[in-house]
Amino acid sequence: MSAGLVDAVGVVFGAAMLLLGIRVRWGGLRERALLYRDFRLPWFLRNSAFGLIPGGIAFICIGAIGFASPPLGHPFALLVVLVAAPLPTVSLALALLWTYRPPDIAKPAWLIEEETRHGKPTDPHVWGRRLDRASVLIVVVPALLAAIVILLSGAAWLIPLLLG
Repeated sequence: MSAGLVDAVGVVFGAAMLLLGIRVRWGGLRERALLYRDFRLPWFLRNSAFGLIPGGIAFICIGAIGFASPPLGHPFALLVVLVAAPLPTVSLALALLWTYRPPDIAKPAWLIEEETRHGKPTDPHVWGRRLDRASVLIVVVPALLAAIVILLSGAAWLIPLLLG
């Protein structure tokens, strides 16, 4: 697969995630967002609707950086590394945090209204619970590896620019 195709897939996948996240915030896909009340499900399934918007932004940024990256030695290559590369990393971190424990800012207004009427779901094991190994293997490790790849690809641009 060519690099341009991979970048395009990233942008399309990110746009789909972003649109689904917007749809959830506007009141569509309520059944998906209401899964977070079911504590029998693992956290990454229960809260997945809340990480769609920052996750979509991260994938769009990764694809856009691939399209817009100038060749090594170009004066704007340093700008891409210093400005554009941290954005998908921060977005990906937000997506993970909002999926693990969604704050009120990540929840749509209709869901907050429903929580005021019916109360917030409470799980007695949430506050003292450690991440189980399956959660770490399935979600956290690949996300951290993706963030490291993003940062290292930025470092690959930065080192030749600084050395000459």
